Amino acid sequence: MEKIVIVRTATKEDSRVLLEFIEQKADFDRSMKGFSGEISTTIEKIERTLFGDYAFAHALILERNCEPFGFALYHYRYSSFSGEPSIWLDDLLVTGNQRSKGYGRE
Repeated sequence: MEKIVIVRTATKEDSRVLLEFIEQKADFDRSMKGFSGEISTTIEKIERTLFGDYAFAHALILERNCEPFGFALYHYRYSSFSGEPSIWLDDLLVTGNQRSKGYGRE
């Protein structure tokens, strides 16, 4: 029987798992030579900036059987030239052996 995969909005209680995913994304980006720095975010920063009074960005969690195995981080932007809003997808990660199965499209 196929296990159901869901995409849900992250909550403040997901801050630790978001930090773990951000660390994994940094490691992946380093391995691809796309990032050479260190991350400086913390659980407290994630809680304040994603789940505080004003959310500067938003996160989605990809999970199966209540086990997270991916995330997306996005924020809204606005074009003064077109007068239209859009979404900027900043991070997208599907972990390890779950990659290349189409989950990122979810």
